[in-house]
Amino acid sequence: QTVIVSPFYFVSSLFNVPRASLYTLVYANSNSDELSQLKKENVKLREQLQELHTIKKDNIALRSQFEDTTIPSTTLLPARIVGFKGSPQNPTSFILDQGTNSGIVKDMPVIVGKQLVGKITDVNPYFSEVMLVTHKNFSTISESENHKSPGIIQGFDEFILFDHIVITDTISKNENVITKGELDKNGVGIPPGFIIGKIKKVNKSDTNPFQNATVQSLLDFNSLSIVFVIKQ
Repeated sequence: QTVIVSPFYFVSSLFNVPRASLYTLVYANSNSDELSQLKKENVKLREQLQELHTIKKDNIALRSQFEDTTIPSTTLLPARIVGFKGSPQNPTSFILDQGTNSGIVKDMPVIVGKQLVGKITDVNPYFSEVMLVTHKNFSTISESENHKSPGIIQGFDEFILFDHIVITDTISKNENVITKGELDKNGVGIPPGFIIGKIKKVNKSDTNPFQNATVQSLLDFNSLSIVFVIKQ
């Protein structure tokens, strides 16, 4: 007996995908879409968490700054560090996100707490450059905090030198070196009383009328994200 099979049988068989296979395909696509969405939301949450962490860190810096100094808040301009010169481990200059549009001019001092960071050396309407106290071109009149022995601070990129101290004056290891004051007639410049660093080693010789000392800043420049410009 001859069995006649309709050609439509073969066509329908080709497209007759089992329901289980269809379910697996749709479920897999659904899972893939959900996973992709979860990844996007996770990235967004991490960005928001980082932003909150930055805001918290900035708020702590702002609160600490106004508690540590007697400088009126109206003369302190917070500025974010957006770049640097030198090596990441040993920067010599910072680039700030504030410029002449915010009232910054050349030679204004930059501080964190009671510590001197450096001074403004270049500025445009939107940005400014801070020469750090470690920079080889940085120098300022200074004195030892306890003995009031005067000298000159000179940066050497990797360290700071407290130089030109009369041999008969007293300076001690672990004594702070502070700014003596270097303001011009307009009140622009480095004010007195800010800490430059701590004496690590005293160098003196009986044949030399002057002595000097190696000084280390108390600041970790790599960890700074916000500093304060004193607008006189």
